[in-house]
Amino acid sequence: MATARYQRQTDAPSVRTGLIAAASVNPFEDAVDLVENFSRGARIQGAEQNAMADVADGKAPNLGPAMTEAQQAYNTAAGRAYEAKTSLDLKAKASELATKFDGRDPSHPGAFAETFDAYSSSLLAQVPAQLRPQIQLEVQARRTEAVSQITDRANRFEFDRNVSAIGAGIEADLNDAATAARDGRADLVAKAV
Repeated sequence: MATARYQRQTDAPSVRTGLIAAASVNPFEDAVDLVENFSRGARIQGAEQNAMADVADGKAPNLGPAMTEAQQAYNTAAGRAYEAKTSLDLKAKASELATKFDGRDPSHPGAFAETFDAYSSSLLAQVPAQLRPQIQLEVQARRTEAVSQITDRANRFEFDRNVSAIGAGIEADLNDAATAARDGRADLVAKAV
């Protein structure tokens, strides 16, 4: 069919060269090809839309063996959509927990990790087996990032508390020295400073 469409025309009364127009070869064949391509595209697009709708409704995709192009398109679209949705859910949960465990308490990094691990375990139990490795990588990345941020905040809070305690101690020593100086007790002034 394709070769006939582009053969050179040499049997015309006047020898003209050029491409034979597609409609002049076999209009019925062309119409059938057009309908088949349109139907194929519609099936694939429908499968992709179904996959997106299933994931948007919170359903885990059923990624069975793909026999047809439409099933392959569904599997591909569903897998990508599910990974994207799960990634967003993980990011939101990690952010929520990181706000709750803000690092003001030195136990917060461990408490965050424990809570996030429980959440991610229940999440991974629902993930289709084909997608589990990618989602596990995402879980690890989100956990590591959040624990690092919470630990940094906890260290910063601890540093600020230590600076405040040292400042308060210095201020108390200076007050004691000032009081001793007012009272004329030189021995306490030297000890306080």
